[in-house]
Amino acid sequence: MGLTLDVTSDYEIWDNTDPIVYVSSRRTSLGGNINWPVATALRQTMTLADSGNATAGVLLLADCKWFIPAKLLGRPAPVGIVPKAGDLIKLEITNEVRSWAVLSTTYEPFDQVYELACRDLSVSLDSPGATTIDVTTPLNRQDAALGRRPLMVPKYSGIACKIQEVSQATELSQGRRAAVKSYLIFTTTRLDVNEEDQIIDKTTGDIYDVIGYTNPDKLDEPQVIQASR
Repeated sequence: MGLTLDVTSDYEIWDNTDPIVYVSSRRTSLGGNINWPVATALRQTMTLADSGNATAGVLLLADCKWFIPAKLLGRPAPVGIVPKAGDLIKLEITNEVRSWAVLSTTYEPFDQVYELACRDLSVSLDSPGATTIDVTTPLNRQDAALGRRPLMVPKYSGIACKIQEVSQATELSQGRRAAVKSYLIFTTTRLDVNEEDQIIDKTTGDIYDVIGYTNPDKLDEPQVIQASR
């Protein structure tokens, strides 16, 4: 009679593990991001020798590898998370709140563990302009006269970011001169935004109009959203 080696629960004897939230990035049209709690994940410092092609030969001090059991991601069941580049790992424990962007993924079939090369893109909470934001988007409704009446509904909430003022100009609008300020908003969470969305600074209550964004496909840099107020 043959013996079958079951390694799916080997993670239970790992040392120095952390609980994390694995954020599977999804477009709003596909239901939005999925926040998947993982009770046991292992973090290791990444060396240049094992970084492979994940970091394009540029290894930063904060780069690391996360090992996540496939069983804790709901695999191989039909419903679960398959890690992919661009996802996010969030660590929120005492004295340490950080996040990492997933640069590349490797699946170890024998151990049934995902090995993820990650980079810490978190914005320093001690730097000027660091805050959290909510993003709202219009949901069109008709008023009594059958006119368009946009209703702003939540799209993202509690996103950590840094807001940096870059310029100010005086513009003529509706017969009045007004100062219009431009801003860059740096965020490690990939946001699916457009020019109809608004950003609300949860610290000050300021509201920003989205103009556009840059670097949406560069995994090793924060997303930069261009906004005005």
